[in-house]
Amino acid sequence: MTIEQSLSGFLENVSPAGPRCQIWVTGRSQSLTPAILEQITLIAREALANAFLHSDATQIEAEVEYSTRGLRLIVRDNGRGMDRIVRQGKDSHWGLSGMRERAKTIGAQLRIWSRSGAGTEVEIYVPGHIVASACA
Repeated sequence: MTIEQSLSGFLENVSPAGPRCQIWVTGRSQSLTPAILEQITLIAREALANAFLHSDATQIEAEVEYSTRGLRLIVRDNGRGMDRIVRQGKDSHWGLSGMRERAKTIGAQLRIWSRSGAGTEVEIYVPGHIVASACA
């Protein structure tokens, strides 16, 4: 199973009355080992759930980029942002600290960008050598 397949299944279960959602894929999709796929998917689902529940966004996107350099997954919304939390460098929201911990366990980097009124972007980057060893 690919990341985009897993996220599509998640989005199908979300209320259709919510914001518009899209998944973009660049590069050649790869099936990953269950352990890596699970961690990346859980991080992305948390980011998507946060966007649905807290952002007041009208549009949410997930972008999956497969390349020889690595795997990049970005979840972004056009909502109200969470500038205060990101600026303070605090993970006062349990979901954010959980995402950081999950990324760390698989050797991925997690970046969160947000600004009041400009939405939020969560980026997960898994280096190519980890992706190569994680391909099923």
